[in-house]
Amino acid sequence: MGEEHGGSVIRIAVNRGKGWALRCGFQRLLEQPWEGVITLDGDLQHDPDDIPGIIAAFDRTGADLVAGSRMARTEDMPRVRYYTNRVGVFCISWAAGQPIEDSQSGFRLYSRKLIEAIPLRTTHYDTETELTVKAGLKGMRIVSTPIKTIYHGGTANASHYRPFTDTFLISMVFLKSLFWRRGIRL
Repeated sequence: MGEEHGGSVIRIAVNRGKGWALRCGFQRLLEQPWEGVITLDGDLQHDPDDIPGIIAAFDRTGADLVAGSRMARTEDMPRVRYYTNRVGVFCISWAAGQPIEDSQSGFRLYSRKLIEAIPLRTTHYDTETELTVKAGLKGMRIVSTPIKTIYHGGTANASHYRPFTDTFLISMVFLKSLFWRRGIRL
């Protein structure tokens, strides 16, 4: 679908984690003259028709990270996901030093400046958290824009998010941010 609309699609033969896939996309960005890269999850929960809104927010605000926010319409969001997201939003907003509306949305636009400035250490679902926190700590602008989200209720297209493992990894990024805020690299 992406190639049919002028996008660049990267196929990865072996699943090494979401963060690894993001790294591959970021590498493609750095090989091209592009200003940024848009990411969306492959579980079909994001509507590609929202891409123009993500780009418009980038153009309008000059932000380094535009995060799609599912918070405008939460009635279809599974309750557990809603509450864990709210806790995550509080922690990630504090760690980044600026408000983050939806800390776990995978529908994002990252600027070239952000990708060039932030070396990554993570390779799974925690990569987006690492990018968000480090961007905030570097004083980069982070904005949100509303997106639609499609929940499939446990079908084959359901999220690959592992509640215990991935929440633990994201929590570790938050804990490491306590050191990052003091200039200590871990």
